[in-house]
Amino acid sequence: SLYDLAEIGACFASFFTLLFVLVRRPGHVSGHLFSFATLASFAMWVAFILIIPRTITLLQWQQGILIALFSVSGAFWLLFLLVFARESAFGGVRDRAFSVYILVALFAVAAVAAFFTPFIHLQSDLVSGRCFLLTTLGKYFLVLLILSCTFGLFQLESTYRASVGQMRSA
Repeated sequence: SLYDLAEIGACFASFFTLLFVLVRRPGHVSGHLFSFATLASFAMWVAFILIIPRTITLLQWQQGILIALFSVSGAFWLLFLLVFARESAFGGVRDRAFSVYILVALFAVAAVAAFFTPFIHLQSDLVSGRCFLLTTLGKYFLVLLILSCTFGLFQLESTYRASVGQMRSA
């Protein structure tokens, strides 16, 4: 189906983007973080493809694997966006160390907690097929994802403003 093609396409896109970055800038910290983020995203999609179509309900260890991979992927993407296109690779991390460490620590807590308590329930019905129901912790995890994506977008905007300012001064 189209949904399966989208999942497989996401796996191939992350893999080929990883190869492009490794060939383009192999030694920079942003390249390594991008590689880790892409590998974690690739593993998350592969686990999602292997687990979700074959189950009616999610077992706790399956849910733990999915949420842990999602958390690791989100944390690496956040770290990558902080060091992306910076002269000093760790300058962005030092400037915003407190908020970065809090978000990464919350991702780590979520990755461990998913093995012990449910974040989502997979429900199946005849009308709409399968759907995900978020528990209370799942809603907090969704808020964490939204906060990290917002923080990452602020970082991209800051990087863009800095690069435009450098082009003007040049």
